[in-house]
Amino acid sequence: MRNVNIENSEIDIEKLESYYEQGNWGYPIVAINRSREYITGDRYYSLMTKCMEKRSQAIVDAKNSYDLREKLIDYNNLILKTRNPYMDEDNKLKFKKIVSDADKLIKILNRAIKLFPEKIEARWGLATVYNYNNEHDKSAKVYKKLIEDFPENNRLQYEYALTLLSIDKEEGFDELSQIMSKTDEFDHLLKGLGDMYLKQNQKDKAIQCYKNYLMKYPINGEVEDKLKGLLENEQVSIQETDYAGKA
Repeated sequence: MRNVNIENSEIDIEKLESYYEQGNWGYPIVAINRSREYITGDRYYSLMTKCMEKRSQAIVDAKNSYDLREKLIDYNNLILKTRNPYMDEDNKLKFKKIVSDADKLIKILNRAIKLFPEKIEARWGLATVYNYNNEHDKSAKVYKKLIEDFPENNRLQYEYALTLLSIDKEEGFDELSQIMSKTDEFDHLLKGLGDMYLKQNQKDKAIQCYKNYLMKYPINGEVEDKLKGLLENEQVSIQETDYAGKA
């Protein structure tokens, strides 16, 4: 048997190393194994070691990829179980069915969250179910973490604000005001927000909501009348104060 140093062997070590550098670690393994009895040397050993490490990592990556795919399939199937049976023909949620199946839905969504804790779908669904089931504190906790993770999602902050209204009206109003100052996406709700402020006797905030609403939707007699009444009452109060101050 010949004992040929790898530099002088029939196998071109530089060519094999070039294959490796280009990401092809399989060819050097095959080529070196075929001529193993003819070659020795540190370069051979080093190259073979590196190629085998790449091969081992590729096997691990393939398994991880397969496992990830299986997890994604399981996750999506769990999400579908919480959606398809609970949507009507107009793609709206069936409130009563969600409430009646709340415990079941919470378990399914928590299973999905365990698979992918960072994903939004299952966590958002969980917050919604908690809300429908009047577990507002739990819902608010989930929403708050979602907003931290997805700060650009205005809808999350809006739904969080509505949840807070069921816990602490003042805090809920403040959260609604914040989100409405960031986007005009929910301007159609300014009238309702103004009405809520009015019920709380927060007239200044109600006036501002009505004014902002009319800027976006200028033709609304009901809102115009409410705003006019508030402004007239405000003017009367100012005049009475001035008169009292002159007396």
